[in-house]
Amino acid sequence: MLGLRTRLRDCAGLPDVTLRELVLNVLRMRPDRVIVGETRGPEAADMLQAMNVGQDGLMSTLHANSAREAVARLETLTLMAGRDMPLKAVRASIVSALDFVVFMAKLADGSRRVIQVSEVTGIEVDTVSMADIFSLDIKRGEGGLQARLRATGTMPRFYDRLRRQGVEPPLGFFRNDS
Repeated sequence: MLGLRTRLRDCAGLPDVTLRELVLNVLRMRPDRVIVGETRGPEAADMLQAMNVGQDGLMSTLHANSAREAVARLETLTLMAGRDMPLKAVRASIVSALDFVVFMAKLADGSRRVIQVSEVTGIEVDTVSMADIFSLDIKRGEGGLQARLRATGTMPRFYDRLRRQGVEPPLGFFRNDS
């Protein structure tokens, strides 16, 4: 494992090292996995490009209010990269690159939980379409909040790809047994 960090220009004259430069350089190393701590700038475009040319296993975080808003934010960050890429092409790139989005949030009791796992499924009427695979079921109980991540009953389209890679969750894993 190799950890890389951004750096601001220092008084010794060493230049900035931006997250975008790190993303570009780490991809030249052809790693099995790349985890970017937080995407918040033009590196989003480089990550999308990398995911679309065979770099499986690239993960990142970004701040948003829902899984769908995370995809919209990724669109915006990619457009801000200054590549003159039309929005339609950005959306197609996102659909091709992302399998799913895991959305986490802070609950009323202060705990952080996975709220939804949504699969990126395509483009419908000029927007990236998604299908919730898992969502958090929250109930108030005597001991406070009771939260459980439940399957929605939607079979993900990426299931066959999981099987080809040797991961075979039982079909019942995605069944909604509420």
